[in-house]
Amino acid sequence: MSRLIASRFELGRCLPHPESKLATFEARDTQTGEPVLIAALRPEFAADPVVLETHKYGLDRIAMLDHPGIQRILARVHDPELGEVYVVPWLPDGTTSLRSLLRNDAVFTEQEAVELVRQLLDALAYAHAHGVVFGNVKPTNMLITPRRDRVVVSGLPKPPIPKERRTTV
Repeated sequence: MSRLIASRFELGRCLPHPESKLATFEARDTQTGEPVLIAALRPEFAADPVVLETHKYGLDRIAMLDHPGIQRILARVHDPELGEVYVVPWLPDGTTSLRSLLRNDAVFTEQEAVELVRQLLDALAYAHAHGVVFGNVKPTNMLITPRRDRVVVSGLPKPPIPKERRTTV
């Protein structure tokens, strides 16, 4: 029998993302039958109170947003083995990070590049208008659908740096 998270999400295989602080799993929502992803802090990071607080802050901020260019959170639940996990919609098969595409020498037409950048800027403007700043927008956190017609910002926003720790140049 498959392992269930919160009596609802059937846990699948762990996806390889060794550079991430998150363990990400394929899963299925048993109520809807839809595929989803489940993410949780890896144990070595979950033990760090600063990382834990930063993670919670980011989840709280993302939960406030509703934009097609920002990874949506469907649920946040506690699991005895994984700790706090969050569930996000599955993106179309073949969706990959911009980093992976660039590592494989992907070529974008000018029209594709302009459209993806426009979508990214629209998502970031929406987030900023709602007081959320990602601050870590990088190719790894930009998911591109197989048809290259949609970009989704993943990752979590960071808490603001306290005034006394800010530096200016």
